Amino acid sequence: MPFTNDVKRSVIKFQKQQKFNYDTKIENWETYIDKQRGFSIQYPRTWKVDVGKANVRFLSWDRDFGGQGAYETILSVYSYEHRFKSEITTLDEMKNRVDFQNSEEIILDGVRALKGIDGYDLQVYVIKGNKEYHITLKNYRENIEYSNKILGLAVSSFKFLD
Repeated sequence: MPFTNDVKRSVIKFQKQQKFNYDTKIENWETYIDKQRGFSIQYPRTWKVDVGKANVRFLSWDRDFGGQGAYETILSVYSYEHRFKSEITTLDEMKNRVDFQNSEEIILDGVRALKGIDGYDLQVYVIKGNKEYHITLKNYRENIEYSNKILGLAVSSFKFLD
């Protein structure tokens, strides 16, 4: 559903008011290596890494969260290992399965991937071998230009460890 002009003006005004303190120079970023899930990715050194059972979350401190401050998930990488051949999806099948706005095909470490907007999040889906990866940048619409830059840098640093 397209935004009305009033909503667009409100979003632009909101974006201009935001003060993002994330480092967008990748040479200052840390590298996270996950041998179990088979990937590495870079992230701003001020972010905290939280490793879960199915995903890795990259968190940033949000001073305004509930008036007290808390860590907020900014980027997450989910990986799913398909145990049965019938579960493995091709990128073309994935295009039909996900409901992305503005989807486009990109290359992620030499592998075809699908990038698009899912609600308020910017997502990248990629399949390599029997593993499916979902890279998600949360709250994409809060600052679209900044979000595109952060996800672009993170995705460009993403490497498969095979």
